[in-house]
Amino acid sequence: MLTWLRHTARPAVLGLFLMLVPILAPVLAPEPAYAQTETASEEWVVRQSRYNVDETAQRLEDAIVRSGSVVVAVIDHQAAARAVGQELPPTKVVLFARPKSSTPLMADNRRIAIDLPQRFLVWEEGGETRIGYVAPFSLAQRYGMTGDRPEWEDMRSSLEALAQAASSRAR
Repeated sequence: MLTWLRHTARPAVLGLFLMLVPILAPVLAPEPAYAQTETASEEWVVRQSRYNVDETAQRLEDAIVRSGSVVVAVIDHQAAARAVGQELPPTKVVLFARPKSSTPLMADNRRIAIDLPQRFLVWEEGGETRIGYVAPFSLAQRYGMTGDRPEWEDMRSSLEALAQAASSRAR
C-alpha cells in the first residue's frame, strides 16, 4: 500500500498518511492470539493492606487454611534475591489449591493448569503493602472459556474474601 501511495498520492497526502500510520496501526492491526481485550489494570485486582508484607502473607495463609483450601507454597522473592546478592523490596507469592473450583476448569481446558493453583502476590510499593491476584474472568477469556460457569464466580468470591481477610479484617 505504501508503494501505491508513494507513486500516486500528492506529497501532502502521503505526509499525512505517514504521520497517522504510527497512531492508527495499534488500533487497526489485529491483536495477536494471546493478547487480552482487557487492560492489565482490569486483569489484576489489587487491594491495599494495612499490614506489612510478612503479616499480610501470614494472614492470607491463615485465611486460606480456614477456608478449607490448601497452601501449596509461599515464595519469598526478596529472600531469593538476597541469596544471590541482589536487593528486592518485600515480595511474596502465596499459591493455594482449591480443587473444587479448579478441577472442572482443568478438565475442560488442560492449559489453564499453568495458571493454577491460584496465587496471590503480596508486595511493597511506594511504602504501602499491596495484595493482588489475576481476575478469574480474565483467565476465562485467556483460555477461551465461557465466564458464566459457577466455578468462575466461586473463584472470584473466594479470592476477594481471602484478600479482604488478609488485608483488613481482624483475625
